[in-house]
Amino acid sequence: MLNASRRRQDDEASALQELIWRLMLARLRDLERERGVTKSDISRMLGVPSTQVQTWFASPTNLTLRSVGRLAAALDGRLVCRLEPLHSVPSAERAATEIADQ
Repeated sequence: MLNASRRRQDDEASALQELIWRLMLARLRDLERERGVTKSDISRMLGVPSTQVQTWFASPTNLTLRSVGRLAAALDGRLVCRLEPLHSVPSAERAATEIADQ
């Protein structure tokens, strides 16, 4: 029973990871288009082979957070990550969190 639960959790985590990578790539493509740059331009900005940039954009499994951060910075963007609780947070605690975020 525990193994089935663990497999389900792993499957859900993998699906979520792929969704996150695909959303990040979609936003990077938007920034690329908005900035009017090509993948060749990006490779020059980052000092990496153009094949590396092509690989990053072709398959999200080839990305790391560091790579996404570098791509975002090259496109005048920034990577923002946020983790929220599943359950509601009492208002005083939420206010403290909002202050800390500023």
